[in-house]
Amino acid sequence: MKLFKGIAVAKLIAVKREILSPKQFIELSRSRPADIKRATYVIPTIGKPGFGAFEVEYHAPRLVHEK
Repeated sequence: MKLFKGIAVAKLIAVKREILSPKQFIELSRSRPADIKRATYVIPTIGKPGFGAFEVEYHAPRLVHEK
């Protein structure tokens, strides 16, 4: 978040596809299932912690905070 003339400004970018954790994917599929065009499970890497991820493609681009 940056300051512009004393006002906090967040930079947003439009994304059509993103990688989500299983928890984030469940939350999205419950709250806004119509936004999801396609979802693909990405298997976890051997030796790394976690349960994999989901690559989600949206019907329309979503605005997310720039990382």
